[in-house]
Amino acid sequence: QLGEFIYDEYLRSFNLSTIDVKSNHFNNYLKHIIKLCYFWDKTLVSNEIKALIISHSTYLFGLVATIAIYKGIPVYRVSTSSSFYLTKKFPRSYSDFSSYKQIAKKISSRKKRDLLIKSKLKNIKFFLGNESKSTKLKKNNNVKFDSLTILISAHCFTDAVHPHGLKNCFSDFYEWLDYLGKFSKKTNHNWIIKLHPQEYDDNYNKIQYFLKKYPKFKLLKKSIKNKSLVNKIDIVLTVYGSVGREFPLFNIPVINASTCGPHCGYKFNYHFDDIKKYDYALKNLKKFIQNFKCNKKDIYELFYMRYYIDYSFYYNADFAIDLNEKFRVGKINHEEMISIWLEITNNRIHDKIYHNVEKFI
Repeated sequence: QLGEFIYDEYLRSFNLSTIDVKSNHFNNYLKHIIKLCYFWDKTLVSNEIKALIISHSTYLFGLVATIAIYKGIPVYRVSTSSSFYLTKKFPRSYSDFSSYKQIAKKISSRKKRDLLIKSKLKNIKFFLGNESKSTKLKKNNNVKFDSLTILISAHCFTDAVHPHGLKNCFSDFYEWLDYLGKFSKKTNHNWIIKLHPQEYDDNYNKIQYFLKKYPKFKLLKKSIKNKSLVNKIDIVLTVYGSVGREFPLFNIPVINASTCGPHCGYKFNYHFDDIKKYDYALKNLKKFIQNFKCNKKDIYELFYMRYYIDYSFYYNADFAIDLNEKFRVGKINHEEMISIWLEITNNRIHDKIYHNVEKFI
C-alpha cells in the first residue's frame, strides 16, 4: 500500500509530470525510499511513539502514517479546515466521499436546511464571484451536436495524483492528457484546456509538450474564468476536479476519470476507473450529454458535507473555507494565514478549541 505515496512524492520532489520506471534515477530513488521505510519501521517502535500528527495523508507523510497505522499507533491528519483520525479502514483524509449521502441522512432536518441554504450561497459565490448577487443560474441549452466543444479542466501536474485512492483510469495527469490527445486526433470536436491555477507558470511550461504534440488542443488564457465558459462549452473532462460541482449547476455534464474523487457518492457527475468504459464515454459524448440530469440539491449537499461537517480546530467553518480559498488562489501566504489567525483569536476561543481537541481525540 506504499506505492501511491512513493509515486506522488517522486513527481513532487523532482518536478516531473510522469515516471519512467526504467530510469536509473527512479530506481536509485526507490532504493532510498525502501531504506526510509525500514528507518521509520524501526524508529516508530524503538522510540515508543504514542501518536503521530501529519499535515497531509499523501506524499511521504502518508507513507510514514501507513507504517504507523499498521503498528497500532494513533495517526491524526491535521489541516486548516479539517482533521481526521486515520485507520486501516480509512487511511486517507476524506475517505468517506462515497458515504456522504448516507451520512447526510443522519443530520437533523433543521440543521440540514440551514446547511443547504448556506451551501447554496457559498457555492454560487465561489463560481460567480462578485456577480453572485445579481446573476441567476441558467441552464446551458446551446449544445451543437455536429461539433462539440470540450473543456479539459487540467490538474497541477506535480500535485498529489492519488490523494483519494487508486480507483483512477490513469496513473498520473500526464498519462490522462496524453490519452485525450491521442483521442482528439480522431474527432472533429473543439478541445480547449484550462490550466489549474496552482503553480500556473510551471504547469504552463509542462502543457507546451501536449500543445505541440496534439494540434487540436487549444489553451485558454490565464485570465479566463470558469463562469465565462458556461455558454461556450458542451461537456467537461477532469480526473476528479472541483469543476465537478460547478458546471453541472448549468446543466453541463462532467466526466471524471476516477471513481474515488470528492463527487463519487453522487450522480451529478459521470465516474469511470476502467479505461474501456472511459473510452466508450469519449466515443459517445453526445449520448452522455443528452442523458445528463442534475439534482442541484445534491450539489449543495455535497458542498456542505465537503466543507462544513468535518472536524476542524478552527471554531468557524466559514473562516477556514475563506482562508483556504485565499491561500489556494495565491492571495495570501503561510505567514499571512498565521497573522490573520492571531488577530482574531483570544483566550475564550483558545479554551473552546482546547476543549474540542480533547473531545475529538
